Amino acid sequence: MTMDPPLATAHSPELTTVLQMIGSPGSITEVVAAPGMGKTTLLKMAAELYRQQFGGVVEFIDGGRGFNPQDAIELIASSFRAAAGQSLLVIDRAEDLDTGDILETVNRLGTGPWSFSTLVGTREPKDVGHRITLQPFARDAITRLVTERLGEAAPPGAIDRLLQASRGVPLFAEVLVDQLRGGASLDDIERLVAPWRATGLIGLDGRSLSGRDSNGRRLFTDVRLISNELIEHLSRFPDEVYSLTSRQFEELTAELLERQGYEVELTSETRDGGKDLYAVKKDGLGSFLFLVECKRYAPDRSVGVGVVRSVHGVAQHERANGAVVLTTSFFSEPATRFAHDLRGQMSLKDFVDLQVWLHHAQQPKRP
Repeated sequence: MTMDPPLATAHSPELTTVLQMIGSPGSITEVVAAPGMGKTTLLKMAAELYRQQFGGVVEFIDGGRGFNPQDAIELIASSFRAAAGQSLLVIDRAEDLDTGDILETVNRLGTGPWSFSTLVGTREPKDVGHRITLQPFARDAITRLVTERLGEAAPPGAIDRLLQASRGVPLFAEVLVDQLRGGASLDDIERLVAPWRATGLIGLDGRSLSGRDSNGRRLFTDVRLISNELIEHLSRFPDEVYSLTSRQFEELTAELLERQGYEVELTSETRDGGKDLYAVKKDGLGSFLFLVECKRYAPDRSVGVGVVRSVHGVAQHERANGAVVLTTSFFSEPATRFAHDLRGQMSLKDFVDLQVWLHHAQQPKRP
């Protein structure tokens, strides 16, 4: 497992505390953090260190919209049963899950003849265990980040200006420091993030601020505001795509497709499912409509054939020319076989394909 050093060390005191808490069999620990704070990175680090120490298995659940962790109890139990040591259940994005389902899953697994702990990551407190809250970068963390990235001490006044510009959010602090390393001036960086001040994204208390302008119109999120810089950053550090929320990943996908010449429309955040984007390509043969489903899954969780079947069904119902499933992980063998039988109508894009898209999208869009 490779981690980028700044995010890997940003919350080292919290990491130490997490490891102490989950070291107790039967414990439940929840890590609470706003988007971009490095929560998922912290969970992955803790899980890997836990596995190395206790020798058991780590089961990682991404609690995306509509997923019930109780559906995975039998599989997790089978994995725990075969483990030689103490195991760990990690539930990320738990803000999308019902608290009762989380507790029921843990309680049912707790009846088995194995030893395990539970680690929960969430943007909002779930009150299921001991709580650890990740705070924004402080001045010393920004100083450490600049020194690690630039290989030298920060220019005079740079730390305070970077801290103010990034609002202390680790992911965006890294983007801004990379701009500084690439030759941008501090004035350039402050102009880059000027739109943030108008919308307010995440305050120093880690809470989301208003996302609407004076007319009440929903504004673009952080991802679209700094798309050029973020795409370049993710192209070099693709693992940090897991720091994005599901909606931000959908918006990133929309940006990448637009740079490939598609006209893209995002569906509502409250949709019933089946597609996240409409993508239209126009050429000499006419207009072609594609439905795109985005799955921001943990790297060790495959996209199953059920997802692919569902997206294909929606595409057929809406008479689209084809469908695409893009994921930050990989596809199961049944999913791959199903899509192969539908070649020309169904395309599967995994984490490797995503990295290729990022690499080819670093140039700004043409007007």
